[in-house]
Amino acid sequence: MTRSKDKFLVRESKDVNLAGEIWALELDKVDGGSVVYGIAGADGKAEASRKEAETKRASAEAARAAAEAKRVSAESERAAKDTSR
Repeated sequence: MTRSKDKFLVRESKDVNLAGEIWALELDKVDGGSVVYGIAGADGKAEASRKEAETKRASAEAARAAAEAKRVSAESERAAKDTSR
């Protein structure tokens, strides 16, 4: 029995603590040559989009927190002026 030369195709990943991620499977054809089957989402576009959305969300949350701090300050100032009247 001969050993199959089929293999997983792996690329390095800078985002995780693994040696890499499997992005495709290359299979040898019986009549020679090979065929590559890609794994859904392996192009990294979905993850890049998720990271971009998370960065935007974090930025919006920081802006919201800053606006809330300004609102609280303005409310305190208004209350102080109201008390002094």
